[in-house]
Amino acid sequence: MYLFKKFLAGGHWFDLDWLWDITIKEIRLDLEAFTNQPIPLYIVATKVSTGGPVYIKATSENLE
Repeated sequence: MYLFKKFLAGGHWFDLDWLWDITIKEIRLDLEAFTNQPIPLYIVATKVSTGGPVYIKATSENLE
């Protein structure tokens, strides 16, 4: 109910800041294992100006 009230008051439906923080603290990515992985990982984001997808190749530098 809290999130719904927060959303109606002009807040975000999903608390992505909390999700990001808890993920960093509890499910830390093993960057060494990631760097040694031979299969590339791409992250998909949405370009605000067009609404289209943007594909970003994940690296240990941009995942920290």
